[in-house]
This record gives sequence, structure tokens and C-alpha cells, in this order.
Amino acid sequence: MSDYNPNYVFTKNFFLLGVKIILENSNGEILLVKRSDKVSRSHGWDLPGGAIDASESPDHAIIREVQEETGIVIEKPSLYSSYLNKEHADEAIILGFHAKTEQTEVTLSWEHEAYEWVTLEKAREMNLPGIYAAMLRDHLNTKF
Repeated sequence: MSDYNPNYVFTKNFFLLGVKIILENSNGEILLVKRSDKVSRSHGWDLPGGAIDASESPDHAIIREVQEETGIVIEKPSLYSSYLNKEHADEAIILGFHAKTEQTEVTLSWEHEAYEWVTLEKAREMNLPGIYAAMLRDHLNTKF
């Protein structure tokens, strides 16, 4: 190996680890939630999700986060991609999930002040952060 360096010292990398979901209803609309003034990026539109707790699997984390933030119970979310989010001071690895639900009534937590089930066209107009636009584009295989 020509690049071998016997003096190399391993440096730990630290990332936040989070989960977000594209949650679709039976009409093909996507759930967006609007952040409250009690959290960062106040009044911005968001996808449901959040941080993975210590000793928690990503699947369990997205099921828990969706239920905590929206009151919707999902059963079998599917992981479809991962993203490096550099939009904040701390870099984060975000795992992108997808699930469908028949439940359309949402009970918001304190973290959010509004929600909307939207079409892809409407989502394009809602000024989503770049990472969420990328998640939608990747999942829906369309230009966003």
C-alpha cells in the first residue's frame, strides 16, 4: 500500500444521527409540519422526524417520532436513503424513510404549530430546506 502511514492516528468523527419520513396519505399527499417558535428554525416547514435516542434502532426512532409529533401510528417504515446535513453547526446523518397511512387527522406536539397534507407541486412552493427537497426528489424520482 503506497499510502500507508505508520504514524496515522485515528480521529473520531461525531455526527448527530436523525430520521425523517415522507409520510403519504391514500391520496398521494405528503405530510409537512410547521415548526413552532419553541424550536430551532421557527415557523419553517419540515418533514416529521427527529433524533435517534441512545440504544434505539432507526426504525423504532422514526415510528416514535411520527407518533410523538403527529399522533399517527405507522408500522413498517421503509428506509430508502441517507443524507449528510451540513446546514447547521453540527453535521448530521439523516436517514430517510417512507411510509403510507390511512390516518389523516394529525395531533401536533408542542414542537409544531401547523400541518398540511400537500401535493408535490405545493411542496415545491413551500421553501423547504435543501435536504428535504433532496429527500423528496430522491424518493419520488422527480425534479424538485
